[in-house]
Amino acid sequence: MAETFFPGVLMSSQTSVVTKILAIFFAGTFAMMILFGLIAMIQNDADRDAANAREAARRAALTPAQRTQEDSDRARVEAERRAAEQLADALDTARGACLQMFERRLDDPDSAKYGRVTDWPAQQRKDGTVYVLPTIRAKNAFGAYRLANFECIVERIDAGHVRVNALNQLNP
Repeated sequence: MAETFFPGVLMSSQTSVVTKILAIFFAGTFAMMILFGLIAMIQNDADRDAANAREAARRAALTPAQRTQEDSDRARVEAERRAAEQLADALDTARGACLQMFERRLDDPDSAKYGRVTDWPAQQRKDGTVYVLPTIRAKNAFGAYRLANFECIVERIDAGHVRVNALNQLNP
């Protein structure tokens, strides 16, 4: 004859007491974890609602001029953040374009050691072109490894495309 302690879990009467106690313990632990997770989720929602209410009360206490100034400051900070993000994307895109150019121009591209491409110095000029200074170590035509510094000038064609205008070795 089978006994049922939990839905879907059958235990025979010969099952040891220790096994039954362990099953009850783990089921209880699992139920407690779910309960604590739900409580934490409800508490987080309540904390967020309370913070939103405090912020709304603080904003309501401001004068119209203070609100306008605060909104202006937030917009300025957001614009600066977006500009910094766009610059970082432009520099990363330019570094990637230089890397692709190297891979096409080298005698043995598999031998090249670029280091961390994100460490290559890069600067965006006023005209929008990006000036990158990569340093690579690669095999030359004679099979010897050589360290070389380059300048790579990258121009943005449109929102999704760039072109390498120049890739010149600085220390021939």
